[in-house]
Amino acid sequence: MSIVTAAAGTWELSTNSTSQIATSSPDTGVLLRARIGATAGMQNVVFPINRAVKILDNWYIHTTGAGNVGELTLLME
Repeated sequence: MSIVTAAAGTWELSTNSTSQIATSSPDTGVLLRARIGATAGMQNVVFPINRAVKILDNWYIHTTGAGNVGELTLLME
């Protein structure tokens, strides 16, 4: 995951189309969360998910923080 921060915020990778960032106990669809500080700059982070990917799976990125941009690259082995 490559994150360029413009504001403090949170990123969430989920199989749910609805963000659960505001919940303290997310359901099992939330695969990972990353909290970012306002002055973190460019962050490149690797999260081992250890989850099987099926054809036509839908994964969603939810973010908070105005202007946060970046990309997610999934590497499958």
